[in-house]
Amino acid sequence: MKSIADYNKANFEAPTASASLARGTGSLALPTLAPKQQKPGFAKCSNNGCKKIFEKATNTETACNFHPGNPIFGGNEKRWACCPEHAHWEFELFQKIPPCKTGNHVDELEHFKQLLQFRATASEEEVGLTGNVHAQMGY
Repeated sequence: MKSIADYNKANFEAPTASASLARGTGSLALPTLAPKQQKPGFAKCSNNGCKKIFEKATNTETACNFHPGNPIFGGNEKRWACCPEHAHWEFELFQKIPPCKTGNHVDELEHFKQLLQFRATASEEEVGLTGNVHAQMGY
């Protein structure tokens, strides 16, 4: 490795302080508020970089452009875990990083329910970042 940027590029899913904190404290992994229910036939997407309200009937494999990684705010640098080469100091520029993946929208409310179910039945060893509802929901 020549630099931190090289390490981050090669290890974009490396553990972070927030992931370690979530593993150590089960209470942080359980949110107090559920996502808002949308109008019938509509849902809010839980994919990072999307978060759009979509019509469930028109959800296709090309409907959503998103980032599969979580946002990383380290020092003054802002980037997506999946796109380490696109790091910015300005938040406005970070928000303009183009999504790197296309797929179906993911219903935020259904995703939330699945994560709560997993968290309620998983052991502490299984929880890790997967059971961190806040991290998985993108906040």
